[in-house]
Amino acid sequence: GPRSPSTPALTARVSAFQNSKKKESPRSPPPEENRGRKPSPEERQADDLQEELKTRMTMGKHRKFAPRPRAPSISIDYDSSPEEVTKWLLSRNFSKLTVESLGVLTGAQLFSLTKDELKTVCYEEGQKVYSQITVQKSLLDQQGGNQSELQVSDWDFGP
Repeated sequence: GPRSPSTPALTARVSAFQNSKKKESPRSPPPEENRGRKPSPEERQADDLQEELKTRMTMGKHRKFAPRPRAPSISIDYDSSPEEVTKWLLSRNFSKLTVESLGVLTGAQLFSLTKDELKTVCYEEGQKVYSQITVQKSLLDQQGGNQSELQVSDWDFGP
C-alpha cells in the first residue's frame, strides 16, 4: 500500500536489523533453551522498531500532511552587500563562526569560493554552506539573475 514519506527509512532500519539477526521465522516457537529467557537488547530494539513502523503505517492512513510554515525566504545575489550576506547566513542557521567569517563578504565574493575554501574557513559546516550557495546560484540562473558577470553575447568580437 502507499507509504508515508518517513516510512522507507524506518523500513530500511528494521530490515537491516532483521537481516543481522539469525534467520528464523518470527512466528516459529523459540527453541527449548530460549523459553522463559529475557529478550536481548537487540531483540527488544527490533520489536520497538516494528511497533513504531506499524504505528506510523496506520497513522499515515488517517493523517493529512500539511506543509510546514516557512519563514520569508531571504536570498542573495552577486550584487548583495555584506549585510545582506550576513542576514542570509543567519536565516539558514549557520554557526556564529561561519556568519562572522563569511558575513564580511559580498555576494559575488561568497559565490566565488570553492568547496575546499569553505571547508577551510567553516570547518564541518563548509559542505552545508557550499550546498546552500549552490542552491542560491541555481535559483539565480533560473531567474537569469547573474547580471554582475558579463555574458559572452555582450562582448564585441568585431574588427
